[in-house]
Amino acid sequence: MPGPDNSPVLHIDRLTLCLLRQARPVLAGVTLTVEAGETVSLAGESGSGKSLTARSALGLTPAGSPAASPWQDRRS
Repeated sequence: MPGPDNSPVLHIDRLTLCLLRQARPVLAGVTLTVEAGETVSLAGESGSGKSLTARSALGLTPAGSPAASPWQDRRS
């Protein structure tokens, strides 16, 4: 179901995720928009960040990892 202003149900804009003891972000600049009724699939090589992207969108990043993400979840 779309947001009250017909906006996307999920919008991630420039997601960046840093893990402890990592010199560089493990995710950087991920942008994704999901409209009502759409089905989304994340595809990529092993270790490319598919699971971390999905976990970040759900708010399930590993404990102690500061995630800087201006994403908006508009589910009701």
